[in-house]
Amino acid sequence: MKHIKDKCVDCGKNRKLKPNKLCTYCNSKQTKCNSCNRKVNLKYENNKLCPTCYHAREILNINSGKQDIDNLIKATQNKQLKYRLEWIPFTEFVDIKQIGSGGFSEVFTATWTKGTLKGFKNRNKNATTVLKTPLTLALHS
Repeated sequence: MKHIKDKCVDCGKNRKLKPNKLCTYCNSKQTKCNSCNRKVNLKYENNKLCPTCYHAREILNINSGKQDIDNLIKATQNKQLKYRLEWIPFTEFVDIKQIGSGGFSEVFTATWTKGTLKGFKNRNKNATTVLKTPLTLALHS
């Protein structure tokens, strides 16, 4: 067993790794991000990227079909504001109903199936067991 003076990404204890790179205290698999070489816990990061690199990759993949909208979303994502814009594909909405119309637009209500983050199934914030609750929104076209 090899002793590494770093702390485990998951449990925070000074870690000793088993030959298969599992922490001896919490059994989380420790490795490095494929992009920036930061320590990551593969128990939670199935894509082998740290949260920062994963978020950066997601920003680059925004595609609403309108360049101005994409640029606005990317700008709010990059500024780390308290509230950020997010592109939600139309396929993630159900129960779409028109609730009004005006001189230049129509207003709808819909339920976003992926919704908002409600919590995690365990205290370790395991990304594979995220609990989300559907969210009803007003949409404008």
